[in-house]
Amino acid sequence: MKTSFQFLVLFLFVTFYACNNAPKSSVEEVSAATKSTVSPTFQDTISQATFTQWTQLWDSLGSNYSDTSLVKFYKLPIIDMSEFLTLNAKTALFYQGLESLGAGKYEAHLVLTGLDSRGNNIGKYFDVTQPCPRFCGPFN
Repeated sequence: MKTSFQFLVLFLFVTFYACNNAPKSSVEEVSAATKSTVSPTFQDTISQATFTQWTQLWDSLGSNYSDTSLVKFYKLPIIDMSEFLTLNAKTALFYQGLESLGAGKYEAHLVLTGLDSRGNNIGKYFDVTQPCPRFCGPFN
């Protein structure tokens, strides 16, 4: 029993020592490398006008759309979520929207935006999803 306790104390000491003596520049280098690989332009954003139009259509027609069309899921590419995370939003907000395709046909969208630490909208609107149906693939 005494040997197990001594081993545990030694293990904790070595772990603590190793963590506290890690080179400080390695964290900075990893952070800089990560930032340099992120694209400064966001490919899957929509304008605030489009965001407003889609969300207003959802507010006015969403219940009728849901009665006639069932969205099984939204596909969200990880790269798009990664781009969103670079904005350092404190809260993520997902809005439902409808895009008019003409002739009384609509396509559902899930639009991602966020709030900063003061509760202000970050001003970027990511149309990052593909709804099923239309883009179901092997998961339907």
